[in-house]
Order: sequence, then C-alpha cells, then structure tokens
Amino acid sequence: MLQKKVSNLFSDIISNIDIEVNLIDDSGYIIESTKKDKVGLIDKFIANKKIIRDEVIEGENYIYYVNCDAKKVISFKECEGTNRNLIELMGKMILQEIKIQLTKKDFLVDLIKEKFDEDEIIKYCNYYDININNDFFVVLIEIDENLHDEVEKMIIEAYDEVEVLKFSKNKILLILNSDIEIYEKVLNIYNDIYVELINNCKIGIGTKVESIFMLSTSYKKALLALKYGKIFYEHKDIYFYNSMMIPFLIDNMEYKTLKELSENINDKLEKIIKNSELISTAQKFFENNLNITDTAKQLFIHRNTLIYRINKIQKITGYDLRKFEDAMNFMIALFIVKYINS
Repeated sequence: MLQKKVSNLFSDIISNIDIEVNLIDDSGYIIESTKKDKVGLIDKFIANKKIIRDEVIEGENYIYYVNCDAKKVISFKECEGTNRNLIELMGKMILQEIKIQLTKKDFLVDLIKEKFDEDEIIKYCNYYDININNDFFVVLIEIDENLHDEVEKMIIEAYDEVEVLKFSKNKILLILNSDIEIYEKVLNIYNDIYVELINNCKIGIGTKVESIFMLSTSYKKALLALKYGKIFYEHKDIYFYNSMMIPFLIDNMEYKTLKELSENINDKLEKIIKNSELISTAQKFFENNLNITDTAKQLFIHRNTLIYRINKIQKITGYDLRKFEDAMNFMIALFIVKYINS
C-alpha cells in the first residue's frame, strides 16, 4: 500500500539526511514525518494558510514546498546552509514518488467531494481493494475542534471496521457498511465520546447508498441531517436523514408562507417553548408514540401529572396531544416557529 511506501521513503530520508522532513495535507495535518512524534499533529502555519499555487515559502524555522495539485506540503526544518533550490527539488521528488494520491483516506475524501470521473474511481477502488457495489452509509460527527484529534484517534483504535476521515476542523466523517447495525454502532461511538472525553457531539447519519459512486449523496444527506437536527431536534444529538421528512418540507417552503404561518401560531407556542417542563414533556410524549404510560415512566412522574401537563398544553395552544391529528399539527407548528427563529 502507498502508506507503507511513504513510510519507507521517510525511513530512507532519515538514514541518508539528518534533517526534519514532514509531509502535510492542505488542512495542516502532518501525515508523515522523519520525527515520528510529529505524525498526527497540526502545522499551524499551513492550517492558517490557503493553498492556491505551487510555491516555496519561508515560515518560522521551516521551509515549505507547496504543491497545489497534490494538495500536499513538504516542510523542511531550516538549518545552517539550507539551499532553497535543493529544498524545492527534494519536495518535487518526494511528491512524485508518492504519486499525489497518497492514501485510501485521501481518495475517499476527494471522492466525496466529487473530484473524480468514473474511470478514476474504478482505478482507485481496484488499487485500494474497495468493493464498488457495496452498500455504504456516511456518518458525520460534529465535535469541538479542540477535541478533534482525540476523537479521531479513539474511533480509529476502537472501531477498525469503520473508515475514519478527517474532514474539517470540527467534523469527522465515518464510512460504514450497511451490514453493520448502524444505530447501535453510532450510539456506541457517541457513548464512547461522552464517557471518554465528557463531551457531547452531534451526529448526522446519511441514507444508505448501493455503490461507491453515490458516496457523496449519503454525505450530503448526513450534512442535512445535522443541519435539520440542530434546528428541529435540539434536545437530541443523533439525527437520521430518513427521519427528517417534515424538516425537509419546511426547509423547501417559501419563507413568506412560513412567516405568515408562524405569525398565527407564534404567541401560543412561544409560551410552550419557554416552559422547559412543558416542551420536554411534549417531546418525550412524541418519542414514545403518544403513549402516556411509557412517557410517564421515562419522565419519572405519575401518569396523572403527565395528563395534567398535556391538558395545560391543550389549554394554551388548543392542541390535544393525545389525538394524532392535533399532535401532528402541534409538531409542525413547533417546527415552523423553530425554523423561523433560527
């Protein structure tokens, strides 16, 4: 594999030249280095720089050879007698040796960004032994960017069957096969993040696609699941795109129409939204399919207390949540107000 080839290349550099050399992607992530403790760290100079052309740049203590097409940077620690022409030549040689497409992860990231034609996808899938006609899900994890590297490392170590991609400063992208129990797997990952790092994250799950060619479709829907989930289901942290039918319809309605609807219902629902007890009761009631007994148990309250709260919501809004039609109208009205307020 290419990763082994690159590691061997850097080992050869160490044995022949006493100089620090780093291979960096365009986000500043250090992929390989002659100093092994630097692998996985972020080069802040590159992270804060937009790569727009091939060039040789002098940074603080380092000289950088930038290759725009490869989206890679070779950095050399500057020392006495450093020759810029030699640095540029070495940078070109290293990038030529790794043939631009460095790793399977690089390929998958660019595939999701739709940067390949069909022939290129087939070629790289054959090279990386990827089953083109497998079923895939894309999962996006949004996390505090200060914890990004820790979360990425933790998932890689605990779930070797999951492809983990560094996608942005605050997002990690996972590719899962559909033969894995998706919800169970994602819930385990979510719980691991919470237990290990004492930190919540938001997770969007795209739809199943039946070919590697459609991976970007699942990604786009995972992105929408995150967007809708944070607006409409802020009390949750895991969002399925397939559960976002109403948010999708609202998002695609004319804003003028939504505004008119919200003006008619806003005052009534604002009282519910601002009352944490009533809004959490309504949300839990929906999650339990309008079942009073199950909802009361999950809220740790007597069923009469739950009925009292449902009656109070009905008195304020006119919607009896025990009736399916009223419950649906209440939920849609609530979503419209949240969407307008967002």
